[in-house]
Amino acid sequence: MADSATENDRFARWLGIQLLETSPGRARTCLPIRDELRNGIGTAHGGAIFALADYTFAVAANSGGRLAVALSASIDFLRPGLEGSLTAEAAEISGNRKVGHYQVKICNDAAEVVAVFTGLAYYKAPVAD
Repeated sequence: MADSATENDRFARWLGIQLLETSPGRARTCLPIRDELRNGIGTAHGGAIFALADYTFAVAANSGGRLAVALSASIDFLRPGLEGSLTAEAAEISGNRKVGHYQVKICNDAAEVVAVFTGLAYYKAPVAD
């Protein structure tokens, strides 16, 4: 289950991102590619893809009773998002008490990698109950 910070993410909800699963240090989400999320050439907008990856990173980083904020994030776009949905899977690559390194892979319905996102999270404090 996601924490209240990610459950209350109004921007992710407005975009239509669906939280599929979460566990400590991991998360999986999905975003249907609607017309409103397309750029001028008809593919999924890079900002929408980044927002999907960033939200998935946030869910994974804030799992396990931690409050985390992003220190940095980057994305590499590998192929266009054309039709259907994009699925993002985040996993903690390494971490310590204060900083976590995460990778998010964004795939299309054919399981082809559309983009790869890397983020560093700063753990502020344990999440209050």
